[in-house]
Amino acid sequence: MEPNPQFNERSKQHEQNAEGKDVQGDEYYEFPPDTTLAQPASLGNEPASEPSEQDIQQGLVYPPPPSYYQNMQVSSERPPLPGKPLQPAPPTSPFPNVPPAYYGYGTPGMPAPTYAPGHYPGMMPPYPPVRRSRKHIWIIVSIISVSVLLVCGAGGWAFYNIFNTVSQQVNGATQLVEDFYQRLQNNDQNEAYIDLQINGLTSGAFLQQVQTVIARYGSLTSFNLDSTSFSSNTGSLRWQITMDVTRQHASYTVPVRVESINGAWKITEIDLSKF
Repeated sequence: MEPNPQFNERSKQHEQNAEGKDVQGDEYYEFPPDTTLAQPASLGNEPASEPSEQDIQQGLVYPPPPSYYQNMQVSSERPPLPGKPLQPAPPTSPFPNVPPAYYGYGTPGMPAPTYAPGHYPGMMPPYPPVRRSRKHIWIIVSIISVSVLLVCGAGGWAFYNIFNTVSQQVNGATQLVEDFYQRLQNNDQNEAYIDLQINGLTSGAFLQQVQTVIARYGSLTSFNLDSTSFSSNTGSLRWQITMDVTRQHASYTVPVRVESINGAWKITEIDLSKF
């Protein structure tokens, strides 16, 4: 079997290329490499040296070998106990559960912005105080004033009516008694009898009693009103009037009772032995 000529040529060319590479490789190294620069570490079974204590303290060796802990001296002193915690200061706010308000600007620690003198940030003016209406007070005062005036007016009117009524009664009763004695002084016994209303006393009996008093004490010379007093009675008005009587031979006081009968004043009781 004959060799292929193409295969032989390729083999020769390949060998030449390989030789050319070797030559070129030698040309790149003008100086032989220095074998002393980099040498691999020896992988022999040489014993490792222990690190120094200074390297361990400086932190160059971590973790420290067991011999470091064996040579360490244990201190017999106890570490100081932690101090008593400081008691919080009592809150000065009247509401201890409410956190204190922060009046700064922004976050705590940030300085407040500065403003020119006389210029401050815009603030809403305070609300004006609410004025309470006093209308109801004036209404109450007016009602009280009117009530007081009405009470005073009613009281004054009632007092006036009572005083006027009493005054009229006194005037009517005293006027009747004075008329009675004035008629006796004028020897007008028949008119004097009209002022009397005594049970069982007739006109003739009265005239006879007048003559008896004149014969005993003399004629009537003067009379004066001494006192008056009111005495109540069911169904009638009574006044007790005392008269100072002066006759020719004697002077004495005469009690006279006057009552209002059917709207007219009458003498209902008098001492007929001396009047």
